[in-house]
Amino acid sequence: MANLAAVMPALGTIEVKVAIGGGAGKERAVSAVLRSGMADVIITDVRSVQLALQD
Repeated sequence: MANLAAVMPALGTIEVKVAIGGGAGKERAVSAVLRSGMADVIITDVRSVQLALQD
């Protein structure tokens, strides 16, 4: 897995950024991606997004 700080400059060159994550324990990660605006599309499960949106 690449260090996020190392790939940040390259993210600006990607037209559509997709994040995939879900399952037990991933709610905080889904919430972080939603708040960061780093992804244009997020694929996750219902439970993770419901808990993330409650934050």
